[in-house]
Amino acid sequence: MEFDVEYFARLARIRLTDEEKTRLAKELSDVLAYVEELKRVDTKDVAPMTGGTDLRNIYREDESVRNVFDDCGKGPANFPDTKDGFLKVPKIFE
Repeated sequence: MEFDVEYFARLARIRLTDEEKTRLAKELSDVLAYVEELKRVDTKDVAPMTGGTDLRNIYREDESVRNVFDDCGKGPANFPDTKDGFLKVPKIFE
């Protein structure tokens, strides 16, 4: 199977040496050959797996702990320095 490794390298935005291109082309061919081999395996009587574990997620009901809008407008009153309803903070630029 022929691969345009340079095309994949451009997509991935990486530079490859000629040696790396040759090696990666062989590795890609080997991977796809193995996938083709797996396709020939008869899996008709094999039950599908959903992750290889019997662990189950524990669900809980979503519930409101508090109204997040209760504190709206209270920021300036709780801030150490304000002017005309705006929060005053120290300068970070000179």
